[in-house]
Amino acid sequence: GPEFIYVESSTYPFDSTLLNNNQWAHDSINTPKAWDYTIGSDEIYVGVIDTGIDGTHSYLSGNMDNGLHMDFSGNTPEPLNIPIDSSDHGTHVAGIIGAKPNSSTGVVGVCWNVNIVSLRISIDGYWYSSRAIQAVDYAILKGIDVLNYSGRVRDEETNQININDPAFSQIIANYSGLFVAAAGNYYSDNDEEDVFPANYSLTHSNVISVGALDINDEKPLFSNYGINSVQ
Repeated sequence: GPEFIYVESSTYPFDSTLLNNNQWAHDSINTPKAWDYTIGSDEIYVGVIDTGIDGTHSYLSGNMDNGLHMDFSGNTPEPLNIPIDSSDHGTHVAGIIGAKPNSSTGVVGVCWNVNIVSLRISIDGYWYSSRAIQAVDYAILKGIDVLNYSGRVRDEETNQININDPAFSQIIANYSGLFVAAAGNYYSDNDEEDVFPANYSLTHSNVISVGALDINDEKPLFSNYGINSVQ
């Protein structure tokens, strides 16, 4: 009989953004091969400490039905039955983490199944360290497995940024889950100039500091970097 050639398959959804290579990052980090083994689990809770999340977004439908969403942006934390986002940043982050696949025209998240929790600490992209501390403390209380934090801390008393806040450092150390922090988009070397909480990766075993790569797997100009501080 004929000699057939067999090749390894990878799990690919039919979303146009992925098929047209507009989401080239998935191939860069080899998520299609990982999807052969797992597409995530709704038993894993990921808290997004950010500007909120649009809970009505169709791409996130089914991955946010957990009743744990909280708004820490005001003076008193308030539960959010339907999460909201005033600047879309948190929604963008949530989509990278867990956008549902096979919507034909949509994007695809790393985890197809996941429980995303909106921990809103800002309405305009600026927030205080006390809000971030409250969010992490809540994650500890509710047993949230992973936290994503995209930003620097502005101290409520001094209005300084990029400072080592002992209280924030301690609450992250008390958190038993994985804390993922953005290294920053300020063109700088985090080994030379500290960015917190990202640089807690040097002292806290549960912190990963994440920079950016471009389509050629090279560091884009804007991304912070650091041989020791950025994983």
